[in-house]
Amino acid sequence: MVKGPLLKSYLLRLQANEHIVLIVIHHIISDGWSRSNLCKELRETYSALIEDRENSIPPLKLQISDYTNWQEERFKNPDFQKHLDYWKKKLSDAPDPINLPLDFKRPKFESNKGEKMIFDIDPSLIEKLRTVATKEGATLFMILLAAYKVLLNRYSGQEDLIVGVPIANRNRSEIENLIGCFINSLALRTDLSGNPTFRELVGRIKKTSVEAYAHQEMPYERLVTELEISRDPSRSPIFQTTFALQDFPEVKLTFPGVESKSLSVYLHRCAVELDLTVERHADGWKTRIEINSDLFDQARIQWIHSHWTRLLESIVENPDERISDLDLISSKERHQQESVWNDTERAYPLEGTIHGLFELQVARTPEAIAVMCRGEHLSYSELNCRANRLAHYLQKLGIIPDTLVALCIDRSLEMMVGLLGILKAGGAYVPLDSGSPAKRIEFLLGDAGIETVVTVREHASLFSDRTGIVFIDEEGDWSGMPSADPGPTSDCNNLAYALYTSGSTGRPKCVLVEHRQIRNYVHAVCDYGELCAGSFAMMQSLSVDTCQTVIFPALHLGGVLHLIPWEDSLNPNTLVSYFEKHPIDILKIAPAHLSALLAADNSELILPKQQLLLGGERLSRSLIEKIKSFRPSCRVWNHYGPTETTVGVMVEEVLIDEKPVGKISASIPLGRPLGNVSVHLLDTKSNLVPIGVVGEICIGGEALSRGYLNDKDLTESVFIPSPIASSSGDKLYRTGDLGRRFADGTIEYLGRSDGQVKILGTRIELGEIESVLGEHPAVANQVAIVRNNKEDRSRLVAY
Repeated sequence: MVKGPLLKSYLLRLQANEHIVLIVIHHIISDGWSRSNLCKELRETYSALIEDRENSIPPLKLQISDYTNWQEERFKNPDFQKHLDYWKKKLSDAPDPINLPLDFKRPKFESNKGEKMIFDIDPSLIEKLRTVATKEGATLFMILLAAYKVLLNRYSGQEDLIVGVPIANRNRSEIENLIGCFINSLALRTDLSGNPTFRELVGRIKKTSVEAYAHQEMPYERLVTELEISRDPSRSPIFQTTFALQDFPEVKLTFPGVESKSLSVYLHRCAVELDLTVERHADGWKTRIEINSDLFDQARIQWIHSHWTRLLESIVENPDERISDLDLISSKERHQQESVWNDTERAYPLEGTIHGLFELQVARTPEAIAVMCRGEHLSYSELNCRANRLAHYLQKLGIIPDTLVALCIDRSLEMMVGLLGILKAGGAYVPLDSGSPAKRIEFLLGDAGIETVVTVREHASLFSDRTGIVFIDEEGDWSGMPSADPGPTSDCNNLAYALYTSGSTGRPKCVLVEHRQIRNYVHAVCDYGELCAGSFAMMQSLSVDTCQTVIFPALHLGGVLHLIPWEDSLNPNTLVSYFEKHPIDILKIAPAHLSALLAADNSELILPKQQLLLGGERLSRSLIEKIKSFRPSCRVWNHYGPTETTVGVMVEEVLIDEKPVGKISASIPLGRPLGNVSVHLLDTKSNLVPIGVVGEICIGGEALSRGYLNDKDLTESVFIPSPIASSSGDKLYRTGDLGRRFADGTIEYLGRSDGQVKILGTRIELGEIESVLGEHPAVANQVAIVRNNKEDRSRLVAY
């Protein structure tokens, strides 16, 4: 309202005996208490007119102008300084705004657009909460405010919370009957650190509330000015969420001899991001939830109500519970998260070895081409025979199940012979990057206790002081070994491979993966991605487990595995020429790597004909749009999974014509779990987080690796006992990755919880990128390409 009058009234005649009384009062001269006063005066005035008598409304002792003048004088009084001093001390070094689970990206300017819903409260629940309050010497308001703080804590993970509480501010009898805006807002700050019990938290709330009410006369607007707060136009100052208890029925406008009812008119306004009010109506208790509709959708109100109600029930069930253990999730939502969205049980054959899948395909298509590199190729039969001879020789050297054997061969036919030969001998291969510093290679060999190295003569200098070196390009002693499959020595519970991290954040970690886990992955990714026999391209180093997405699926399905040398994988012109000659059906690559390649001319020829799997980092919608514009028929999959959980655990096909599921961003969801894998989002206390709330991505099921070599403490710290009753398996792996689940069950990746990025599948600190690149020249070249790409110049992730 730009100009007056500040009060308008209308009488609308609908018919002879039906009218609507409409009174419009600007909030600057009215509040909730004033509306009750107005209704009382109108009712008494109408009754007096009907009954032909003088009204009984007593004359006012004060006018609003008197109160305003008195308040201005009080501000000048030195005694009033104590109120300001209290609030300055209480709100000094104020915490960050509460991170509520938003549904939409925050606008640059606060809009105050609103939506609301009202829900009934079981009256018996209120009575039980009153009982808790009585035992604590507290009020119902304090109990409910404490519960609201717990709700916000569980939503945000923050322990220092400020909530705005409206207060009538009519602490003098002379102003009780005035009509005016006396309402004030108190910023109640609470420390929830130390994971107190709910009773302990109520004690903190009680102390804070009593202090705040003693200093309630400091106007909120004046406090904002005095505190000289740095203002953010997208947020309210000091607090962004409010709570209120209205423990008295609202006075309605009724007249004698007239049948009346109230008409609810909602203006779709919300002064803060989230307001929760518990109010008593004539027909019972209600919860009113209002949200800023620029930040939340209406479904969010339903979730908040569900979590609020369950939290109150949990409090009355056990007020001595620690706040982290109070139940927030209804049985329906828990079932949906734990069981429905993790219903992934599949009857995959997991009892054999990973090379056993290759041997079955050898029997089916012995003459078909299995692997190609630099213009040379091996058939399934030829690859199998050469790998068998190496396997027999390695067994002669003493290789038995779970023996770690180093494999240091660049992408070539010999690399695949070495890999399969080690597996067939019963050992587990440990890939070493020939471009790594000699000191790192020596450390890894010593740390893993490796005595046997399979390599090529070109890399002999890396192992000059060692015995037990097998040069695969000089058949020599092993060329005369039998070409038949060795007898089975390993089984699904033995190691298949072990991968080392870069070690830039400390001691390198070695992840141990068994045959059962990699077999499950191969079956699952082929099943979910509907992969079939065709041409597969390997663009990654063997020391990165993402290459397993093409190696073993290709050999299991009877496809052709194209090994792309690392220098060729960085040159878009070379790749275009190669893929023109050898069209690729299925490609796995990191988004940043692909984005850099697609910047070149004719780069669309790099894209596969059938399936493109992208993983290793967050996937942008702009890259998907470019891919689809180049090759619309290509199916694109977003693929996620840490090394500790065997290559990948979630897959989602990206359909560019669909609107982004995550309205808060345009990021692509990670998808849904693969077969025999479960994915849960937990908070720091290992509680399942509600839908839409940020949590750590935790993985269970057949994907979990054995853990870390020679590091029991680290293994036990991240492979934790599963807190999920219905979880498949008794362990969960805490990834350190943050995500949130959408209402359809998909998960959005939100980054690391420890400010790290990944290079070569390894977590490294941002400040140590350059030193790591110095250790990995191949990666440095890839990153250089990414840096020069306009679209992705901020990315420093390459595979």
